[in-house]
Amino acid sequence: MSSSVDDTSPELLRALGPGVTLLSPFHLSQFSPDALKDTLMSLGSEVKWGLTQAKTLANKLLQGKQEVSGKELMSLGSAVTGVASSVLRKVKSQGLLGNEGLDMMSQKMTSLQRKALLEGLLGDVNASELIQKVPASLLSSLSLKTLDKANLTSLDQLEGKQWTRAQSAFLVRNILGKKMTLPDMRKLGSAMQGVACEMIEKVSESGVLEMAQAVTETPRWLSKTQVCCTAQSLFAGLENKRAGYFNNITDTELEEIPTLLLLHLP
Repeated sequence: MSSSVDDTSPELLRALGPGVTLLSPFHLSQFSPDALKDTLMSLGSEVKWGLTQAKTLANKLLQGKQEVSGKELMSLGSAVTGVASSVLRKVKSQGLLGNEGLDMMSQKMTSLQRKALLEGLLGDVNASELIQKVPASLLSSLSLKTLDKANLTSLDQLEGKQWTRAQSAFLVRNILGKKMTLPDMRKLGSAMQGVACEMIEKVSESGVLEMAQAVTETPRWLSKTQVCCTAQSLFAGLENKRAGYFNNITDTELEEIPTLLLLHLP
């Protein structure tokens, strides 16, 4: 491609469409910020840039600024992968929290970028508010230190959110300690990942079959270890209830046992 004026005109970007991703970082740097901004907006967030291309676009559009607004960050689209973590740490919550585009944008980011962005957001929003407002793509990057600062005290605050296994273990331990009831278990959702076998065994004392049914209401969040210890608790509890329970189990009794546990019974 030649270095003529036409090679850096907005018309060329429009003509290339998604093919603009084939341009070299140097060639991208020759276009005006306005032309690049229009192109990013028209292409949407699905287009994929190489890291060097993304850095070039981010530097060009942000014009080297070290402090940018949420609006400026959102305007980068998928080129947000080129924003330095040092810049993200200074981003404020205005224009980001509550914006539907934040989820899509953060999905494009690297793990380090997401953590840096969260540091920035925590600069003007307390941990409790942040947890309630960030999308799932950012929630998983919240540190245990931040969760501790949020001082969550109710399982109702966990509902409807997708926690990681480490976050779940931390939250369950902090909110429930080592004691849990069946109603508690049914409120956990994804935080079920953090329930230890010891807690499952204690819940089973109040109704082993009810416990097994409650555990398996959210199978997608269960580990093999949790399934196995639930099955073992169920087996032991039913055998204590009636000696030889599984030797002469009725069809009705068999139907009450969650299918997920059948293969893991001792």
